[in-house]
Amino acid sequence: MTSNGNPSATRLAGYINVKLALLGLAPVVSESDRALEEIVASLVAQYREKERLLDQHLCPSYQRIQSFSTIISRKCRCPSCRCALLS
Repeated sequence: MTSNGNPSATRLAGYINVKLALLGLAPVVSESDRALEEIVASLVAQYREKERLLDQHLCPSYQRIQSFSTIISRKCRCPSCRCALLS
C-alpha cells in the first residue's frame, strides 16, 4: 500500500492494517512495514488468547445472579412456582 509520503495516509494505512489483522484478514503490507507486521501479529495473537480465556468469564454481579438462580431452581420443586424461569 503506497502512502505517497503523506503522514496522515501512512497512519491511516497502519490503522487499517491493524483492523484487518484483528478481523483475521491479511493486512496489506509494503516492504517498509515488515517489522511492524511482526509486532502487530504478536499483539493480535495475545489479544485473541485473552479473548478466548475471558469468553466464559462473568463479572461479579452476574456471577452472583447466576449462583442465586441456580440455588433457587435446585431447591424449589413446587409445580405452581415460577422458579424454573430463573434458570
